[in-house]
Amino acid sequence: MIRGYLLSDYVIDEIKNRQKGIFEKFKIFSEILEDIKENNYNEADLREKIIKILEILGWSEFKREFSISNLMRIDIVANNKIIVECKRKGTEFDKKELNNKSPAKQIRNYLFDEEVKKFANFGILTDGIKFRIYYANKLSDYIEFDFEEISEDDFKVFYYLLNEKEFPDNFLNALNENYYYQTKVSDELLKNVFESVIPILAEEFNKKENNLKALKRHILIFLFRLLFIFYAEDRNLIDLKAYSLKDIRKNIKNFKSSKTYEIFNRIKAIFKLINEGDKEINLPRYNGGLFKDNDFYNDLEISDKVMSEIIYKLSYFQEKFINYKDISVRHLGSIYETILEFDLKKEKDSFYLEKGKERKISGVYYTPDFVVNFIIERTIGRKIEDILNDFEKNVSGIEKMNKSELLKKFKMLNLEVKKKTADGYRDKTEKEMKEELKNYYDPIERILNLKILDLASGSGHFLVSAVEYLSNKIEEVEYILEKKYNYR
Repeated sequence: MIRGYLLSDYVIDEIKNRQKGIFEKFKIFSEILEDIKENNYNEADLREKIIKILEILGWSEFKREFSISNLMRIDIVANNKIIVECKRKGTEFDKKELNNKSPAKQIRNYLFDEEVKKFANFGILTDGIKFRIYYANKLSDYIEFDFEEISEDDFKVFYYLLNEKEFPDNFLNALNENYYYQTKVSDELLKNVFESVIPILAEEFNKKENNLKALKRHILIFLFRLLFIFYAEDRNLIDLKAYSLKDIRKNIKNFKSSKTYEIFNRIKAIFKLINEGDKEINLPRYNGGLFKDNDFYNDLEISDKVMSEIIYKLSYFQEKFINYKDISVRHLGSIYETILEFDLKKEKDSFYLEKGKERKISGVYYTPDFVVNFIIERTIGRKIEDILNDFEKNVSGIEKMNKSELLKKFKMLNLEVKKKTADGYRDKTEKEMKEELKNYYDPIERILNLKILDLASGSGHFLVSAVEYLSNKIEEVEYILEKKYNYR
């Protein structure tokens, strides 16, 4: 089984089809996997088994317990190109251990390390059965191979991405293919929305609404409710249980119903569930406004035949099912931004979107990633650098301060020198004052308190990228503080 969001199902299937001639390697790999399953190896012995697996992939030079600090050692560095962290069989990668860190956070921290950055951009976290791969430039995502059930097809992808001779080229090529796929799907979705989905919905909604501006608004709300549901279900962000649309989408070409309006009625029920929440199916309320109760949809009826066509146009690309987990928020948002630039028009009984004067509908429009990343690095990145420099400049001298110097610093920063107790107030001790000063300069808190404003946010692409950047940076700063100052 392959999990994670780093590569799309489409790209994974393409790799399975192109990778040939590795059956003998798969047989040896399977034997080692069966051995690991049957035995309860300690971490040191398991590490040697992992090295055997890496040798199947062509890796030949190994550093064991590679030290990056007095307290931190990487289990394996292979050919000075990739790092590997080994855990006992059955370890939950995302569960915190005794050091209050999860194994996933541990391997990400290693990839933050300045020494590691000099030779490795990829890391593998493994318990001998599961192999999770992280890429330093996109640590919010990963690809994970679970070989509890050994699959030759999955091994083909594993081998393609990790064989030493073609590493990291194959991996980077797969990431590029992934981006290309997302762009192609987004363009196709946009085309389908313009040429089919909006005209069909306009015809149906026109039965209740004649004003074209109001009609377009109802269409956009309905459309983006659907896209939200598809994305949230495919990313396992919500579990709609019996109300789920996923099976209907996958089998929409053959959908048959004894009820004329089954699909639309289910969709309306989902709208209500998401707006109000449902404790029975453990669904929280999403009250951002998109699903706000709307009598316009409540009183409508759309046939299964019409809804089947709409769902098909939004769920298939080149006759293959679109898993929305493989589409970035940026690409979905850009569809929204493009539609806003067109007006809904009607000619006789047909509806269409009129092209704007400034842009043609030749694809999806958005600020390119490299521009967004450049802006973020030059603004948020530099602000975080200033915060870290301020911390390092001040925290190094705090421990050396005497009481008089501490009082002077507290006065300068308008900090309270008294501590409230059950009996009133007392002077804070030197230790308490030093801790409070450290907390005052705490870079994590200061980063979390940053205010980021995008005055022309559109679909929120920049803000989404900024939040992802901040999330990774906070984790990186935590690691730097722990390593350099033992500050947690």
